[in-house]
Amino acid sequence: MQADCGSALVLSPLVDSTHCLLLRHPPVAAWAGRCYGQTDVPVDSAELATAVSQVNAGLRGAGRRFAVYTSPLERCRALAESLHMGAPDIFAPPVTDERLKEMDFARWEGLAWDGIARGEIDAWAADPWNFQPGGGESARQMLQRWQSFKSDVARSLESLRQSGCVAHRSINQNEAGSADVAGSGAHGTPLLVTHAGIIRLALFDAGLLLEEDLWLYKVPHAQPFAVRIQSV
Repeated sequence: MQADCGSALVLSPLVDSTHCLLLRHPPVAAWAGRCYGQTDVPVDSAELATAVSQVNAGLRGAGRRFAVYTSPLERCRALAESLHMGAPDIFAPPVTDERLKEMDFARWEGLAWDGIARGEIDAWAADPWNFQPGGGESARQMLQRWQSFKSDVARSLESLRQSGCVAHRSINQNEAGSADVAGSGAHGTPLLVTHAGIIRLALFDAGLLLEEDLWLYKVPHAQPFAVRIQSV
């Protein structure tokens, strides 16, 4: 049985200063059936326009401002930038963070899924948390980078709550190329434009997706999911 991951939480009073919203990038139809992970594939302009319209329909009437964070990959960054350009009073300038990238599939990147050796797929299925697909990144490693990002955002929100600060200041980049989220002072509900892998793990980490459903759950594109990132 699949846990309730419904986006009905998005405009609910339950979505407060303890939550962030996660969005999956627009579809990449040209790469359907292929493993593209951290490959920086372009997004179709029509698909991007549809995604922007869909997100605006759900969020522009929410009566709040969003602090936007994005994976640096174009399929996410294009959506984040388009949201900001279309409504800069609602969507803050997007900040890129490497920790929001999709899983690194290393030598599997760009291959057709049905062209990957069956033995490797079976090994992954047998140990989904620790196996490193294509010699790249394991799900456990990916979960750790999500938790690192989440902790930084939670600390930032708690600091702002305690100080009563509402000003939006510039966000520095650290030496690793990730946003210095904890010291950013960014205000608004965090809106993360990211990938299916990160969203699945975030939902699991928040107790909204059962482990038996984790690897099979089909994350819809451009649909916001609310995840609690700090205790009330």
